[in-house]
Amino acid sequence: MSLTIPIDQFGAVVACMVRPVGDKGQAFEASGYLDTGASDTSIDPPFLDNFGYVPVDSSSFHAPGAEKRPAKVYDVEIALVLPDGRCGDWKRLRILGVSVMKSGCNVALGRDFLASFRLLYDGPNGVAELRW
Repeated sequence: MSLTIPIDQFGAVVACMVRPVGDKGQAFEASGYLDTGASDTSIDPPFLDNFGYVPVDSSSFHAPGAEKRPAKVYDVEIALVLPDGRCGDWKRLRILGVSVMKSGCNVALGRDFLASFRLLYDGPNGVAELRW
């Protein structure tokens, strides 16, 4: 299967569903950008708080040009929303509660999520393609 994604000013942006592992909050749909520069997937903390997610650990992260910062860690599952409205395969991840809103999205899909896909980034044609 594959998903073709137009590249806009925020990069390759997809619709995704996020749900907690266990019974620690409710599922929600979000916009996410493919962040090949991030080792870990991140979600805006206000979204996690609004939907009742409970952190399971704490960690720290480095953002480009910034000092090391603390972050809460959450157990979640994330799936792409396919063009027909169905969800793709759910990927279980330990994500960071980190602000990504300046990107215009709620989720930064890092290499931990992208590792199960083949990614083609076609800048000249303005599209990215995920294959699985």
